[in-house]
Amino acid sequence: MPVKVLPLKWLCVVVLSSLGITNAAVSDPSSPLSEAQVRELVGSLSFPDEVEVAFEQSQLNPLFKRVSTQSGVMLKSATQGLVMQVTHPRAERRVLHDGAVSLTRQVRNRHTPGERSVTRRMQLDPSRASHLVLLALEALLESDQDVLFAHFEVSALRNSDRWEVQLVPLSPALKQQISRLRFHGEDRQLTRFRSERDDGKGGYSHYLEVRLQTIQPVSAEA
Repeated sequence: MPVKVLPLKWLCVVVLSSLGITNAAVSDPSSPLSEAQVRELVGSLSFPDEVEVAFEQSQLNPLFKRVSTQSGVMLKSATQGLVMQVTHPRAERRVLHDGAVSLTRQVRNRHTPGERSVTRRMQLDPSRASHLVLLALEALLESDQDVLFAHFEVSALRNSDRWEVQLVPLSPALKQQISRLRFHGEDRQLTRFRSERDDGKGGYSHYLEVRLQTIQPVSAEA
């Protein structure tokens, strides 16, 4: 069904679907971890260097007044970084690599028939909410606990081999835009990601969630 194309700020969420990963359901873990245990957990996560994932993402945005969806394929590559090829509802290519994010899409020419490819590239700036989320993503991929603790209040829960890491921005201004980021996983695999903004009434004014559909290693010829 036709849906709105999500803005660049939500690239980070879809990128997370490349991290390794199954689509198994994750129950809410119940045992809080100490800071030392959280650091140990983050440091123990192991994501494949080369992997291809099909994803589906849902978003509740007050601007749209409804839940929108987006789907496509994600490639995690040691040389290219995280490459998201959106196939529905509109073709786009998004890349997170070396501390920068880029978006490539086709746009209509103003004065001549046809379309042209346009790419926007930006360095990550932790003072911007959307960039801070991408910074958290890179830190998780690199198992960099110091970066996470420098920008977020980090907590975690564990129930057997299932876990949840929750990040709350330390900046009061950014906390108004992102109430929390929640990473769910099992053993050393990420299973889903959720970004939330509270509405002050016990619910959410915005949420975005990504779940994995399939996963397969990237062939040597890819």
